[in-house]
Amino acid sequence: MTYLILVMVFSLLILVGAASFLLMIFPAHLYLLAITLVFGFIDHFQHLKFWEWGILAGVVVIMTLVDWLAGLLGAQFSGASKKSLWWGLIGMIIGLLVFPPFGSLIGLFLGVLIVELIYYKEYRRAFRAAAGSLLGKISGTILNLILAILFLILFIFFALK
Repeated sequence: MTYLILVMVFSLLILVGAASFLLMIFPAHLYLLAITLVFGFIDHFQHLKFWEWGILAGVVVIMTLVDWLAGLLGAQFSGASKKSLWWGLIGMIIGLLVFPPFGSLIGLFLGVLIVELIYYKEYRRAFRAAAGSLLGKISGTILNLILAILFLILFIFFALK
């Protein structure tokens, strides 16, 4: 009975982490991994097997890649230059630090837009590249939310089997 309560409490904590992907305030994927590690320490690593930890860690690695690459891939597919991609990444980091929680979206968009305007002076191209980065980042956030729900389902399945 106590173990079931423990799994329920940690499942709720994971659900909070999954919801935090929408806020984009902190790296929620690392929070998910940390919560499961705390669960493991409390449980003395008795119920989750090594390969199950590996699967959960693999989901976190995929979430991390999606988090960093989605906006940049969206910009690239929309015709952004390599310089714009780098400045979009820098803008995403600065934006997150200056204007949380949505600063990463604003920073990515502005980084790509400004560099495209400076180097190519074509408003349509610049806006298309910046909009592509924004759509890529939003798509990545939705994909990460789905992966976080998968993480939660896997955690519950592994813990209760």
